[in-house]
This record gives sequence, C-alpha cells and structure tokens, in this order.
Amino acid sequence: MTAAKFISDLVLSERYCFSAEEAVGALGATVLATRAALRRLRQKGELAMPYKGFHVVVPPEFRNIGCVPAGHFIPSLMAYLEEKYYAGLLSAAEYHGAVHQRPQVFHRSLTIDND
Repeated sequence: MTAAKFISDLVLSERYCFSAEEAVGALGATVLATRAALRRLRQKGELAMPYKGFHVVVPPEFRNIGCVPAGHFIPSLMAYLEEKYYAGLLSAAEYHGAVHQRPQVFHRSLTIDND
C-alpha cells in the first residue's frame, strides 16, 4: 500500500488523524521509508504534523492555511498524548452555537492530576 492510498482510505472512513506508528503498520514499510513518504505528503500540503508522530490529513479547502482548524484535531491529539484537557469557554460555546463571533484561537487547558 502507498502512503497516498493509506491517506485516501483514512478519509473515506472519515478519519483525519493518525499516528506514525499506525502508518508504519498499515504501509508495511520500514520506519525510515514511512517517514520519507509522509514527509513528501507534508511538502505537498496534504498532511500536517502538529506534534511529533501525530499527523493530520489536510483537505483541499484548508491547504492554503496548511492545517485544519485546531478544533478538528485537538480531541484526537489529546487522546494520542493520553492527556486530560478541557476546552475554554469561548471554544466550547462555539461548538454549541452559543457565540455571535467565532473565536480567533482555540482555547484549551491541560488538567494536572494531583494523585
């Protein structure tokens, strides 16, 4: 399987985020070959890497800005990092349609366990 085919299969299954380890397993190639293939897709603008080892598929409508809005991938990224977080009031209100203007940044905060 090629990296482009892997990406298109993800989009067909309505997934836009994946880890580098998942790509290595799906492509059946070495880690170096997979990294090179993903790097080529990033250079084309088809992928973004907001965090090392975590990739986001960039649909054509977002390629001019280089990545999808943070709200599209933050839940998946936090699950990948196994971090608890909450969205700030403005960002949460946006999800529920309770703001009259869209916030300019994604407001978030990590929670700290004091166990």
